[in-house]
Amino acid sequence: MAHYVIGDVQGCYTVLSDLLESIDFNYGKDSIWFAGDIINRGPESLETIRFIKKHADCLQTVLGNHDIYLLYLATRKSVTYKKKDTIAPILQAPDSKELIDWLRQQPLYLQNEHYIVVHAGVFPEWSLEDVQKNGDELSHWLQSAHYAELLNHMYGDLPNQYSKDLHGFDRLRFNMNVFTRMRALYRWDKTLDFKFKSSLSNMPFYLKAWFDFENQNLADKKILFGHWSTIGPYYGDYAIGLDTGAVWGGRLTAYNMDTEETFSVPNYSAIDIL
Repeated sequence: MAHYVIGDVQGCYTVLSDLLESIDFNYGKDSIWFAGDIINRGPESLETIRFIKKHADCLQTVLGNHDIYLLYLATRKSVTYKKKDTIAPILQAPDSKELIDWLRQQPLYLQNEHYIVVHAGVFPEWSLEDVQKNGDELSHWLQSAHYAELLNHMYGDLPNQYSKDLHGFDRLRFNMNVFTRMRALYRWDKTLDFKFKSSLSNMPFYLKAWFDFENQNLADKKILFGHWSTIGPYYGDYAIGLDTGAVWGGRLTAYNMDTEETFSVPNYSAIDIL
């Protein structure tokens, strides 16, 4: 029995199949947690979401920014796609409602004794209880009949500073941005920065990666995350980054939570989406 976490698939179903074959995945015994962004940008978004939903007994995902984007578009009467989107087949599929309803049930975080899995990260001042409370609150909204109201208030960069006094949709938006969009923070006050997306070596002096801030609240946990392909793979004492840019022609990576081994396969068939 093996327990894996896999980085951003982003609609690269063929590469996911190659990775599962590489690790000799056993559907009767093994399990996988995906670090979010299972769809969009890659050519096989519909095939990917159908596959993960079909095997929900052993496959589960946290929600990433592209997954939230799909849920948002599903609430719109009229949909305008971005140039690089590959999610139209999902919204136009005969089983679209079932796929969307399944995706809404997926959490913002997953955890076990040693690990927390999120898409983008965990805010440096959060405790495990904060992760649970903030993630569960968002999940409660997404799984309710009022999920469209939440999603129509989620887009925006403000507020970008953490405060225990945040309330209403401001608090929900900040928390959603932490779970699904966060990369770098201003080093002196931990303000979220949404512009920097490059490598750690190119980071300006006034920013720090979220995982470079000390967080004694989570000293006994290791955080597994995706979202930041330009630094992947990343192996730190506190966090491990698993987005290795499969959709950009890089690799798709799996981490074995039992043995701490990492496995990856290349994407030789990446389409021209740069």
